[in-house]
Amino acid sequence: MEQERLLIEAAQKDPRRFAELYETNFERVYAFIVRRVQDQTDAEDLTSEVFQHAMANLSRFEWRVVPFAVWLYRIAANTIADRGRRLSKHNAGCGCGL
Repeated sequence: MEQERLLIEAAQKDPRRFAELYETNFERVYAFIVRRVQDQTDAEDLTSEVFQHAMANLSRFEWRVVPFAVWLYRIAANTIADRGRRLSKHNAGCGCGL
């Protein structure tokens, strides 16, 4: 946990260090997403969105003695929900009866 905290603090100061957080957490975030969307291409796109959002908002992350992955899972869950809302709006307006 201490090592993770130090890595997060380093990435907050130098965005190039975010790559280490990405490498450490990519597989678990991707697995979390692919289990929920059940489509590899969508899961890859959503995983990319999650890490883009995390990097853009890393300065707002506050260490609270929970794994960094928990924050990423929250972002992933919100990203999946946003995708669902976008698809619902698209399907409602498509005239396709869905």
